[in-house]
Amino acid sequence: MKNKISTLAFIALFSLAAFSANANMVQINFSWQGSNNYRMDGLFTFDQSFNGVENLVASNLSTFSFTGYSNDIAIDTWNLSDGVDAGNNFNFNFNTITNEFGYGGLPNTTMGQQWNTVGGTSVNTNIGFQSGGVAPNNRQFFVLPGESQRLSINSGSVLSGSNGLIASTPTFINTTPSESPSAVPVPAALPLMASALVAFGISRRNKAKAKLNLN
Repeated sequence: MKNKISTLAFIALFSLAAFSANANMVQINFSWQGSNNYRMDGLFTFDQSFNGVENLVASNLSTFSFTGYSNDIAIDTWNLSDGVDAGNNFNFNFNTITNEFGYGGLPNTTMGQQWNTVGGTSVNTNIGFQSGGVAPNNRQFFVLPGESQRLSINSGSVLSGSNGLIASTPTFINTTPSESPSAVPVPAALPLMASALVAFGISRRNKAKAKLNLN
């Protein structure tokens, strides 16, 4: 019985620790509208400790993904957890104070974005997105699956002249990236932990009684 109680207490405390590890996350949804009916929707999450930094970078992200659309039909989805295509880069820059993406510089700098892309004629396996360049060619565009950067620029998935990446208001989450605090039910770990603490208290009381009897 003692071993069962100890195991239950351990499971409850472990579950609570796992819940706490996810309790301080920030989620931001973003969208992009290109030309010729190209658009993008995506989201990323990061630990709340990074909220307030001027430049959130790739290594600070917990999750990142986006889906590209043409005429409202999904083209492809890329998730950072699936890895960057061979030879490509992932450069990410976001100001958590102004809620804006870095824009206006080269794609591989702090004022650009390079999401599963690389310059030149390298052909993508999965969709990519790039923002930046030398003025007046500071453009944002998809690199479509099976195409190179140069081909994709000519395909029309381009927005020139302004930052079309729009970020949502940050949402603080405490379970999965798709749930906000108002929608979150009582975590299953809490009743388990309560039961374990009661069992733990009973165990301690029994031990105390046994000790007194021995004396």
